[in-house]
Amino acid sequence: MAFAAWGFIAALFAAVAVWTMMLGLVGVGLVGTEEPLRITACRWESGSRGGDVRVCTGRLASGREIEGRFRGEPGDTVPLRRMPGGVEAEVDTDVGAWAAAVLLPVLPLTPAGLAAWASVRSFGRRGKPVGQG
Repeated sequence: MAFAAWGFIAALFAAVAVWTMMLGLVGVGLVGTEEPLRITACRWESGSRGGDVRVCTGRLASGREIEGRFRGEPGDTVPLRRMPGGVEAEVDTDVGAWAAAVLLPVLPLTPAGLAAWASVRSFGRRGKPVGQG
């Protein structure tokens, strides 16, 4: 039965890898539908660790108003992409964004591979006496 547990863990890590890959591709503008956001107002709020963060409110072309940390000043139009699941991300095409889009999904693939290996290994040992496997 250990093979099922290891297989489930492998599937969870694989799902996390797919999710981070989708977020990365949306963030660099390769996936999702583009919807421009017009920033209407910005303010400073106290953030974690004693620092302040700049929060802006804007209106999408569809008329919906959203709030987040966007680059730009009131009156600017910022390109956003909407992921199929409904998550919106600001498009960022610099080298750091591309590196994150490529490298972050690799992190959960390592434990997914290890868990898959453990699942296959434990499946092959079922029914064998201890010390014979």
